[in-house]
Amino acid sequence: MKIRAAFIGLALTACTTVPSAMDVEGKVDSWLGMDSKTMKSIWGEPTQEVGVGEDTKVVQYAAPSTGDDACTVVLTLNAKGEVIGTKWNGTQKSCAQFVKASPAYEASMAEETNMAILEAIDTVKF
Repeated sequence: MKIRAAFIGLALTACTTVPSAMDVEGKVDSWLGMDSKTMKSIWGEPTQEVGVGEDTKVVQYAAPSTGDDACTVVLTLNAKGEVIGTKWNGTQKSCAQFVKASPAYEASMAEETNMAILEAIDTVKF
């Protein structure tokens, strides 16, 4: 009975510390340092692209919706085509299905989940 209670406590603790799958800010920020080829392979062609100066480009991706559920993501690229700035506009709800995470985000989510589980295990007393 003690062991069952410990595992239930472990599961509840792990669930409260595991990062949310709808973390739009984290998904958008995960593009920092990524290259434009990877960006376009996941997002597709941007809805708008503007050159700013000689060595900076700003690209925008907009969800195909209107009104309160609109979502846009703006990424700034340097001369090498690396993402150096991110911004998004919308609500967590409106952007959750539209925003695509970089390959680095998926790896970091797995690491954070594992760390949360390990921390929860450390707090359980048998």
